[in-house]
Amino acid sequence: MEKIGQGRRGEVYIYEKGNKKIAKKIALDQTKKASILKEIDIIKKLNNNGIKFVPQIESIGENYFEYQYIEGESFDKIFDKSTNFKKKKLIKSLLQKIYILDKLGVIHGEMIRPFSNILVDKKNNINIIDFERGTIGDFTGKNMRSFSQWLKNQKYLDIDDLKKIGKLKSIKEIYLYIKRKIEYIPICYSIIFIFLLVILDLFTKYIFYDLGYFQFLPFIKQAFNEGISWGISVNYSIVYFLTFFSTIFFIFLLKKNWISSFIFVLLFAGTIGNLIDRLYLGGVRDFISILDFPIFNFADMYLSFAILYILYEEFIKK
Repeated sequence: MEKIGQGRRGEVYIYEKGNKKIAKKIALDQTKKASILKEIDIIKKLNNNGIKFVPQIESIGENYFEYQYIEGESFDKIFDKSTNFKKKKLIKSLLQKIYILDKLGVIHGEMIRPFSNILVDKKNNINIIDFERGTIGDFTGKNMRSFSQWLKNQKYLDIDDLKKIGKLKSIKEIYLYIKRKIEYIPICYSIIFIFLLVILDLFTKYIFYDLGYFQFLPFIKQAFNEGISWGISVNYSIVYFLTFFSTIFFIFLLKKNWISSFIFVLLFAGTIGNLIDRLYLGGVRDFISILDFPIFNFADMYLSFAILYILYEEFIKK
């Protein structure tokens, strides 16, 4: 056996067993035995729930347990040498796993310092180890609340965010709040993305509707819609009111962090794309015809994808 690490409560060895590496964690002495047994109970609970990003126990002894050895580099080292884009990706991946622990009522105990107890492998998969300070049965979102302290130190959250997180009661609310903050797109970039999406919408309308290109394709069919999305007829004064109201409402939702920047960009781009048509043409140019759906355009697609993503995030995603 080769010793690879030692903490306050146990020491870890590795050895070869067949064609795989096995890690063995042993209590330092009799006074630390209870901590190791508690860690075994926590990991067994996670294993029984099919959680793959924690040690997978192979065998258990009086003061030790063996598990499949997890290779990887500590989270903090990978994080420090990563680009900003990769840092956000790592944070979101770890946040999702912490969220799962909170839903199962398993508190890790060291999420305020995600260092040597978080391993990142060569494929950027994240594994969480060392549950010796953990507890079972706390459904208050303590892991994510602790992790938010670290995120504040990394300047992804601020004091006001921590206060808001402290007032949230649901584990899912905490998860979505932090996730949206991590995904936040600075307003200057949001404007650029909105501009590009609107240009794409107007360009496709010009190509497929105005110029009439690609009419031989079965899903291209021109239609002029004087109503709202999906061909729904409605009075134009109501259309303008709904457009103005929805724009203000989207901004309000973004400011409150109730929707992600991604959703905001899609909603705003879809609204602006069709509003331009209504202001200059008195209706909207549609050209995509699929099955029995009303004929639609790219702006309608932006709006639909945004709504579907909200439904997925709120009601479907586990």
